[in-house]
Amino acid sequence: MATSVAAAGVGLFLAYTFYVLRPELPARVSASMSALYSILTNKYYVDEIYEAIIVLPIVVSARQLLWQFIDVGIIDGAVNGIGTLVRSSADGLRRMQMGYVRAYAGWILFGSILIIAWFLR
Repeated sequence: MATSVAAAGVGLFLAYTFYVLRPELPARVSASMSALYSILTNKYYVDEIYEAIIVLPIVVSARQLLWQFIDVGIIDGAVNGIGTLVRSSADGLRRMQMGYVRAYAGWILFGSILIIAWFLR
């Protein structure tokens, strides 16, 4: 406990000295120890290392594999393929309905011929 209190006291004394008694001192210290100042200012470059090792590979793989291949290629391809199939089937069936009784009789005759041909083969 005494060590913690002493460390806090030293920190308070240094902060008071640096920023109240001698405000020019932090600039001089940072200039004389530029490498250490840069490392401490950038928090030991932990964020940059974490981004390069963990975040960037996850983002790249998610963008290429999950989004481009699975989402766009497979899921959107299946949905759009089903939509195209339904649309083309509906276009074909729509042409069969003309509103003329003679056309309907012709389709019934055509279907009957197909059924008879199926059973006579």
